[in-house]
Amino acid sequence: MKHILFFLLVTIMASQWAVGQPYTNSVPSGDTWYQIGTRGNRLVKIYATGDFAVHEMVVYIVSGNYNTAEFTIVSEYNYNHKQIKLEWGYVGSGANRYLVLKSTPTPNATYANGFTITDVSDPTTDFNLTPVSDVSSIVPISPSNVVYNSEHLQRVGIGTLEPMSKLHVKGATIFEDPIRFHNGTANKGLVWGNDSWANYYSRIDDYGGQLRIMTDDKLLFTDINSGDGAPTSTAVFINTNDKALGVNTDLIPSGYRLAVAGKAIMEEIKVEAAPWPDYVFSEGYQLPDLGATADFIKANKHLPGIPSATEVAEQGILLGEMNAKLLEKIEELTLHLIELERQNKKLNERLTNLENKKQ
Repeated sequence: MKHILFFLLVTIMASQWAVGQPYTNSVPSGDTWYQIGTRGNRLVKIYATGDFAVHEMVVYIVSGNYNTAEFTIVSEYNYNHKQIKLEWGYVGSGANRYLVLKSTPTPNATYANGFTITDVSDPTTDFNLTPVSDVSSIVPISPSNVVYNSEHLQRVGIGTLEPMSKLHVKGATIFEDPIRFHNGTANKGLVWGNDSWANYYSRIDDYGGQLRIMTDDKLLFTDINSGDGAPTSTAVFINTNDKALGVNTDLIPSGYRLAVAGKAIMEEIKVEAAPWPDYVFSEGYQLPDLGATADFIKANKHLPGIPSATEVAEQGILLGEMNAKLLEKIEELTLHLIELERQNKKLNERLTNLENKKQ
């Protein structure tokens, strides 16, 4: 009887010791929560397996400060189509708050083994891993940020554990240097960031051209050479600040909305100009004296009110204003012709009367 009681006592003590047994850096079982007894701020590597799957993580853990127990995933790697994962939480409060974690299978795996945790700076660190007896006291937590590498899907997620494409960034992102995306062909792709040729936010290359979004809210389409991709000429330039467009030039004079360096062809153009010279036909309009006009032409070699050839060469013309001035001259000329016809008619009548008297 004594032997039986002694055997039962040893069995109970052994089972209790096994349940609360602390581990150093490796635990044998999956789906079991373990408390990380060693506190502090540490960069650790975690290696877990299960159902032919391999799960590796580099994690920055923080515990030890008052009410602090958190983790940041630096990188995560899941190998094989059958995957396992690590779940995190904490127990306790105040100065007695500790991180806890467990390995568990995802729906496409059937089981998870234990895991091994190693301090990257000091691999000899003992983390004093202890099974959590009261799982109802665990508060689940999520990482503050993530760099996740899915070998099976060939995707990388930053700030997300579920990348939807080859690179999935969740949250605001800052790049200090230019970023280039291309298909391996020189001068074909997208550059985002400042460049040595000019200040711009982004550039899209496609062999013979570039699209640039400038730092001063301007949009530029350019030609490029086949060497370093530096621009050689401007195709289209859009200044969003001045609401102006340049074709074959990025030099748009102040106050103008469109500048074209070269010839232009249009099927139709509408110019709104005021005032339109119908005032020539108003009562009291003083027609210019033809004699004075002749004297002006002789002295200046152009019509009064019309710019000279030198002025046009230097300043160009305003299309609407010039059309109005030409129409003014046409209307004045029409009035002169009407008056001339009236006088000619009177002369013809007098001649007819004189001829009738002679007969």
